[in-house]
Amino acid sequence: MQKHPFCHNACCTLVETPFGTGGIIHADKPLRILACLLPHENIEDLPQQALKLTRSPRPPKALEQTIDAFAQYFLGRPPVFDLPLLDFSPLSELEKAVLVQTMKIPWGQTLSYGQLALAAGRPKAARFVGATMAKNPFPVFVPCHRVVRSDGSLGGFGGGLDLKRRMLALEQG
Repeated sequence: MQKHPFCHNACCTLVETPFGTGGIIHADKPLRILACLLPHENIEDLPQQALKLTRSPRPPKALEQTIDAFAQYFLGRPPVFDLPLLDFSPLSELEKAVLVQTMKIPWGQTLSYGQLALAAGRPKAARFVGATMAKNPFPVFVPCHRVVRSDGSLGGFGGGLDLKRRMLALEQG
């Protein structure tokens, strides 16, 4: 069976939400979260790579709070999760700095790519911020959907602009 490229022992726990089926890709030894999969109404629309992973019907107990937080987000509740479980090791130091700043954007608020670049200490790196958002492995926990263009338009989003709109509306509702 094909494994996640981050490690040889990756598993996927599917998470049912009101927005569809999402998932948490994790490794058990050592325990860490490798990626989060945004929900899709049709499970076959999840990335094929994730669907080929070993499915974990019963995730490790230490992941239960994080998986619940992921599901609770789509019920309109800010997620509370165990940050050290997120595996940032494949990312560069600058990508990590951008993602850490992204996690500081408050629930229901947005920042522009340029504002986020400034907050990360790289005021001229708005395009880099956009590229980092595009490959964010932890949507929801690292709320890249809260990053928009300087004119207030949505910009891009890996889950599609409709999902980005719905997530922002959920937070503002």
